[in-house]
Amino acid sequence: MNSYAKTIRSIGFSAIALGLMAACGGGGGTDPDPSPSTFPTFRDTDSQETSDLAAASLNSAARSTAGLSGTLNRGADRATIGNLSGDINADRSEVELSGGGTLKLQWEDNEYSSRYVAEGQGFDRTIGIIGAVTSSADLPTSNATYNGTTTLTIQDGGSLFDVSGSAEIVADFGSGDVTTTLDDLDGTRVNGLNLSNVSNVATITITDSDISGATFDGGDVSITSSQLSNLGSSADSSLDGAFFGPEGEEVGGVLVVDDTDSGDLVIFGDFIAN
Repeated sequence: MNSYAKTIRSIGFSAIALGLMAACGGGGGTDPDPSPSTFPTFRDTDSQETSDLAAASLNSAARSTAGLSGTLNRGADRATIGNLSGDINADRSEVELSGGGTLKLQWEDNEYSSRYVAEGQGFDRTIGIIGAVTSSADLPTSNATYNGTTTLTIQDGGSLFDVSGSAEIVADFGSGDVTTTLDDLDGTRVNGLNLSNVSNVATITITDSDISGATFDGGDVSITSSQLSNLGSSADSSLDGAFFGPEGEEVGGVLVVDDTDSGDLVIFGDFIAN
């Protein structure tokens, strides 16, 4: 789990969220017929269960984020998230949306959650994290630390950065807050016709995001960087995230920082961890 530090004001988030829930059942050591898992992985091809989904969605055109809910019906190969629905393929990598377009999942290390891209006619392109959401009763009761990755786009005046790096998310389930830290941001910078490689662009920290059920949002954001403009006092920020899998094994979210009222800085992207 990771951190930010300056006030995040919620912008509307438009996101697509898909989440699966799976909880491990089990029989005793001498039970010849142990109970099957009740929390299958997202891509479990043997399960016929319907799982609740959650998604953290980012609409970069609107500079907004949103938390979405839905279901994955494995028996019918059907997925719904927010106002999007359609048939999902056997390896759970693509949803053919009923209204036209696709939602493509980009599986990496996690078993219950994935990055996704949704695009089609009649709605703005969105990116985010989708997965089988943890039930509130199944969440940890103490602290949990998650480590993973982040991908960000940063516009600072005439410079455009595309970077990726590490994400650490620390959730205090007792006090109900989350700290997200995005660091080691390496990638490219385009300024006019000039393209250059960049490293250690910034450390972005969001503190005091509020946990509600198996989701979290808001927080205070701060940026430490020798390569970016300073964050102004009137910056608008927004973050949406969720916990996925049995006992909140995985986490993911999206964020926007918009300082164009008083400066030139815009940051948006996602993070996913386990």
